[in-house]
Amino acid sequence: MPIKKEFLKLTLLTFVIALCAHNEIRSQEKPSNQDPVALWSECPSVEPKRQAKSKRYDRLPTGRIIEAPFDVDELPVNVYWWKGLPGLPVAESDAIVVGYVRDAHAYLSNNRSVVYSEFSLRVDEILKEAAKRLSEGQTIVAQRLGGAVIFPSGKVQHYRVSKQGFPQTDEKYILFLKSNGQDYDIITGYAIGSGQVIPLDQGANLPFASYQGKSVDYFLTEIKQAISASTQKGSELKWHTAPTCSSQF
Repeated sequence: MPIKKEFLKLTLLTFVIALCAHNEIRSQEKPSNQDPVALWSECPSVEPKRQAKSKRYDRLPTGRIIEAPFDVDELPVNVYWWKGLPGLPVAESDAIVVGYVRDAHAYLSNNRSVVYSEFSLRVDEILKEAAKRLSEGQTIVAQRLGGAVIFPSGKVQHYRVSKQGFPQTDEKYILFLKSNGQDYDIITGYAIGSGQVIPLDQGANLPFASYQGKSVDYFLTEIKQAISASTQKGSELKWHTAPTCSSQF
């Protein structure tokens, strides 16, 4: 790395050792995929729909995004978001689709405290969708917290949630989605374009890791069986729930 070579010229050995340790931590945390990008210099949108989308993220308890020193990058938000999630979060999903990512872009919240990413997804197959809002061939928008911000100086800062990845453009995925009223939030997903399953969210301790490398046909069968089992369980619960009656005399 050019920056690292510059620091290796310094005679302060302890400073170099500290820098190497810092860079090692960053390389372990940094995702291998490409982050969607937002320009800090871009004026806030006055379009009502974009303002409404961005307002969702204004509520998060974070300070205003500022440019950090050139040798410092943001650490990922370390929350255990996967706790309680199964490898196939069927019951937690409002929609499960097979789709192709056509475009990706990051946006700043209205108060510039958060960056979030949007992915335009062409729906190729609908595996689950109770609301009947989707159709095959339709393009929908899926969101995920995080992204990259480019400052006027050229510095790029990455903001992300620990162990979460971003869907890549021109790639095919199975995405588990939660409706947010306007669009969908990505719960998790799996890339399937190579013929083998690759979890979007990486980590040995994550429940999604057990599907790494499985064939797409096997994986689709597993999902469809899980959807069928979830639907059957929901029907049984409704059947066994006694109606609420009121007596009038």
